[in-house]
Amino acid sequence: MSAVPDVDVVLFMRNLSRVMAGGGRAVLDRANLFAEAGYRVHVVVVGRDVGGGASWLRSTGGLHRSVRPHYFHRDAPELEAHVRASRLQPLSPPLPTGPGTSIEQSQTRKAVHRTYLRDGVPVARMDLRRSGRVSAIHLLDDEEQVTERWLFDGDGRVVFIDRVNPETHAPLHRTFIVGGRLRWLEVDMVPTEGRGVARHPYLEPDPGAAEQEHSFAEVIAAWLDREFRDSPDLVVMADGENTSQHVLRAMRHPRLRGVSVLHNTHTQYPFTASAPLKENWEAFLRDPRNVDLVVCLTERQRQHLSERFPDMPLRVVHHAVPQPTKVGVTRHRHRVVFVGRLAEQKRLSHLIDAFALVVAQVPKAQLHLFGSGSELPMLQERVAAAGLEDSVVFRGFTHDPAAAFASATVSVMTSLHEGLPLTLTEGMSVGTPFIAYDINYGPAEVIRHGVDGLLVQPGDRWGLADAMVRVLRDRTLAASLRERAYEVAERFSHQRYRNTWIDVVETLGASRRVFQLPGQVPSPSRPVTREGAHV
Repeated sequence: MSAVPDVDVVLFMRNLSRVMAGGGRAVLDRANLFAEAGYRVHVVVVGRDVGGGASWLRSTGGLHRSVRPHYFHRDAPELEAHVRASRLQPLSPPLPTGPGTSIEQSQTRKAVHRTYLRDGVPVARMDLRRSGRVSAIHLLDDEEQVTERWLFDGDGRVVFIDRVNPETHAPLHRTFIVGGRLRWLEVDMVPTEGRGVARHPYLEPDPGAAEQEHSFAEVIAAWLDREFRDSPDLVVMADGENTSQHVLRAMRHPRLRGVSVLHNTHTQYPFTASAPLKENWEAFLRDPRNVDLVVCLTERQRQHLSERFPDMPLRVVHHAVPQPTKVGVTRHRHRVVFVGRLAEQKRLSHLIDAFALVVAQVPKAQLHLFGSGSELPMLQERVAAAGLEDSVVFRGFTHDPAAAFASATVSVMTSLHEGLPLTLTEGMSVGTPFIAYDINYGPAEVIRHGVDGLLVQPGDRWGLADAMVRVLRDRTLAASLRERAYEVAERFSHQRYRNTWIDVVETLGASRRVFQLPGQVPSPSRPVTREGAHV
């Protein structure tokens, strides 16, 4: 029996919840495989505890029993902050009371919504979970736009207070709360991705110290340096284009090995190999601190990155096919499905436009859209304008994507750009071929054109419609594509995926290599203050 590796593996998640996009599920899959291999695995959650999401994931097998979550908002404040918080009264949101105040209530399948009105004008909205505990409170301006948002944990205690951009609904400034009582940390959320200035309002400044500003990422990094100071070997994996990438680069742990994982394209519009780098990814890719390996999900992206960064240590790790499940659903001959976020990146307006052409040739054709997102109202309007209400069905988010795929003859992907979408292997593993735009990156790495799916020139709605019509009309073609689609389970097996990631960690443990671009000088190590930021 081999010895258990004496290594702590740290991964990052925005939230642990029941509703999770493909990137989040990929991180959890990796956390679970490391835990099964005997590593000590930690998931750092930079968002809030969403209604016992970790417990629910454990109960459903989505989170290995030994994986330990660390919540920044709960675990990062030191004892001094918790002691001080215990002496204060709970913070109360400024909800209206008194004469002229009224409350209207509505209910959905998952939540209760209360609208507070003053003299008939909405001034606040409260969202409650099915348990009756408050989830969020939104304060509204005169135009009924959200200007401030109070967010609560599963126990009904406020954890964040966000000042919000009324137009985009994105947080401009976030206040972190200890125990629902103490304003512990103030963070500017612009610029985004962890670069905003952070300060501790309850701590008195040291009169003898030089005034310095620290980023949100530096505060998280200093906390993790403390949290894992006794770790004999530490591997930190930052996924996607978010705060975790800056946290990895700001850490000062002496035995740190770092992995930067791309989940999407690194370029801007038009998302070609020569297009400008995304602002976030340019900051990451040109900063080699603590980065021993950059992992991308496709060979095509590895080639494009190596052309720009010849000295960058790169490796390709494909997503694995999900573990086989019995779906037990009927496959509908004329059904087309989409499974994913209803977001601008997915370019679903193209799918609806193309499907209008399909229905004109195959009147029985049905398009079922599984997912939720900000584009839903616009897509519903587009469906109505095209007269497709009887042909296009919005099914909402699904916890069983395999069943959604297995119910259809073919699935479609019309994204502007991707990394390596889990939906590709999920759908093909249950015998549902894909028709997809040949974008950077992903589809061409999985779909074998004419063998187990069809690739279409990006943006060609007429070509997309023709491909759907071919599969829906030609039973022989549909059966052939379906039979070969099952082969994805061997091509992208879980065992291969597991072995590759285990090899990544073992290789990092054997030797440390940090790439450095010409003209760059590594930052020296810096001590950590009691406030938790590097100086």
